[in-house]
Amino acid sequence: MGPYQRRFQSLVSRLRQTCHNARSAKNEVRWMIESILLRRIQTPFPRQPPPPPPNFSITKAHVEPTLASSTQKCLERLANNQTDKSVVGALGALSEKELGRLEAWVSQRTEEHKPLQYILGTQPFAGLEFKVRRPTLIPRWETEEWIFKIIESYKSHYTTHPVTRPLRILDLCTGSGCIALTVAHHLNQNRTTPLAHITAVDFSERALSLSLVNQRRSGIPANHVSFHQGDITSDTFMRSLSTDGPYDLIVSNPPYIPPDEYAKLDKSVTDWEDRAALFADGDGLGFHRVIAKHAREHLLRRDGDRDPDLPILVMEIGEGQAEGAKRVLVDAGFENVSARKDLAGVERIVSARGLSEIEAKTSSPKKAAPAVVPPTPSTITPHSNQAAIVNSSSKPRPPIAYKYLGPSVPYMQALSLQDLLVNKAASSPDSSTNVLLLLQHPPTYTAGRRVKGTEDTEGARLRALGAEYHEVKRGGQTTFHGPGQLIGYPILNLLHYQLDVRSYVQHLERSLIRTCEHFGIRAQTTADTGVWIEDRKIAALGIHVRRHITNHGFALNCDVDLTWFDHIVACGLPDKKATSLGVEALSGGRITVDDAIPSLLRSFEEIFETQVDRLGKISPSLDDEIEQWIRKDQTG
Repeated sequence: MGPYQRRFQSLVSRLRQTCHNARSAKNEVRWMIESILLRRIQTPFPRQPPPPPPNFSITKAHVEPTLASSTQKCLERLANNQTDKSVVGALGALSEKELGRLEAWVSQRTEEHKPLQYILGTQPFAGLEFKVRRPTLIPRWETEEWIFKIIESYKSHYTTHPVTRPLRILDLCTGSGCIALTVAHHLNQNRTTPLAHITAVDFSERALSLSLVNQRRSGIPANHVSFHQGDITSDTFMRSLSTDGPYDLIVSNPPYIPPDEYAKLDKSVTDWEDRAALFADGDGLGFHRVIAKHAREHLLRRDGDRDPDLPILVMEIGEGQAEGAKRVLVDAGFENVSARKDLAGVERIVSARGLSEIEAKTSSPKKAAPAVVPPTPSTITPHSNQAAIVNSSSKPRPPIAYKYLGPSVPYMQALSLQDLLVNKAASSPDSSTNVLLLLQHPPTYTAGRRVKGTEDTEGARLRALGAEYHEVKRGGQTTFHGPGQLIGYPILNLLHYQLDVRSYVQHLERSLIRTCEHFGIRAQTTADTGVWIEDRKIAALGIHVRRHITNHGFALNCDVDLTWFDHIVACGLPDKKATSLGVEALSGGRITVDDAIPSLLRSFEEIFETQVDRLGKISPSLDDEIEQWIRKDQTG
C-alpha cells in the first residue's frame, strides 16, 4: 500500500465518526480535494476581479498555465471517475501546503463538528453555487427540491399564457438568498424583460450581507431581486412591504423547529448555524401564523388576476407539522390548501392556491406564539448591492478600497500618506473613501507610545543592524516591519461601520485569524495584543483613532526573516517568539505576501461585511491623487 493510499484511508477513518458511513466519508474527502484544487485556478474574490495591481499575483494559476492545465485535468478525472483510485491520485497531486489544508479541514469536521459547507465555503443549489458562511443557514436539498417544483409550475404556465406585467414575488426569511436568487435566475433566464421581481427579506444583517455577495456572484441584477432587512413579527414592517402593491406569490422557509426537536439536533447544526433561523417556540408554527395572517390581509393580490392552479403561498415545514400547518392556512382564510412530501417521504411544504371570500377566523390555537426573535427596527429600506447591510436607521456600509503600494515602501512615506488620507477623511466624513493600504516595508523598527524616549539608546542600537527606527503615535511597544511581512493600514471612518474602537480591533483580529485559516493554520487571540499560535506571535496590531478615523494597523508575518525579532522584546513580551505563515503551515513551505493578500482581502470582506475592491475601481480620482503624491514624494 502506497503512502497516499494510507493517507486516504486515514482521512476516511477519521471522518467516519462524523459521516457515520464510509461512502459519505469518502465523498467528503473527494469534495475537499476538489475544493483545494479549484482554489488554484479560481479567483479568490466573490465576483469577477479587476486587473491586479503591479507586482501582485492573485493566484499562481495566473502565471503558471501548466499548473492550471494539470489541475483542470485532475479535476476532470475526479468528476468522471469517482473511485478510490482517482481520489488517491488527486491526493498525490496536492502540494505539502495543500495537504496541510486538507488535514486541517478534516480536523475541523471531526473535532469541531464544522459543517462541510462552511469548510468549503460554498453550497450548490438549484444550478447555482452559493457562498455560505457561519452562522447563516446552509441551503438544504429539501428546499431546493420544492422551490424547483414551484418554479416549474410558474414557467410552464407562462409558456402558454401572455405576460401582462412582471410578477411580484415575496421571499420571507431569505437567509443566504438562495430561494430569491434561484427563482429570479430560472424565471427570468433567456427573457428580454424579466418575468418576475423578487423582494427578499431577513432579520439578520449577516444573512443579508451574504445574500448580496451571492447576488454579485450569480450576476443577478438589482431590478430582478432586492434585499431588505426587517422583522416579520412587526405589523408595521409587514404592512410596509405592500406599499408598492400586492404580491402574486409568497414563499418562505421560516424557523420551524420546536424546542424538543431542536434539542436533538446534531452539534454540526446547533454549534454553527444561527439558532434564530431554526428555532421556533411552541409547536414551531408561530412564524407560519404571522405570515399567513399578513398574506391574507394585505400582502397577496386579490383582484382575481391570477391562475387558480398556481400556488400563491408556499412555506416549508418540519416532519409532523403538516396537519397543524394546513389548519393555520385554513383558519387564516386560504383555500385549496395542501401539503407535499419531499423525496424522503416527509411532508415538507404547505401551500395554498386561493383565498376564501369569508373572513379569516379570529381565534388562535393555544400554541400560536410566534417564534422567539430579538427586537428589530419596525420599518425597512432596500439596501445597495455595493455595500453590506446595516440596520434600517443607518446608511449602508460603504466599500473598502484597497491599494497595494509595493514591496519596499519607506516607513515615513507610508506614514505621510496615512496622514494625507486621514485629513481628507476628517474634512469630509460623510463622503470619504475608506481605504486599506497594503505594502511591505524595508527593515524598520517602530516604538509605540509606551516606549518613547529611547531614540538615543535603543534607536542607535537597532539602526546599527541596518534597519530604520521610528517613534510613532500608536499603541503598543517596539515591533519590527520588513520584507516578507504584509502590512495593512486601514484608513476607515468607524461611524460608517457602526464600530467602536474595541469592536474595530476585534474585526482586525478576526480578519487575520481567518486569513491564517485559509492556509490551514489555527490562530487565536490571547490576553496579549495581536494574533497568536499558542505562544508564538504571527501578527501584530497597533492602531490610532482620532475623531472616528483610523490609521496605523497590522503586520502579518508571511515569509519574513524572523531573526530580526531576536534583537527586540517584541511588543514588550519576554519569552514570546515571532512566527510566520510559512513556518506554521504543515508543509513548512514558503507563503509569500502575494500569496496572503487575496486571503486577507476575502477575510476583510467577510468580517467587515462589505465589498472590498481596488481603489482604482471604487475611487479613480483618489487613486490618481495617491499616485501623483507618491511620485512627488519620491522626486522631492
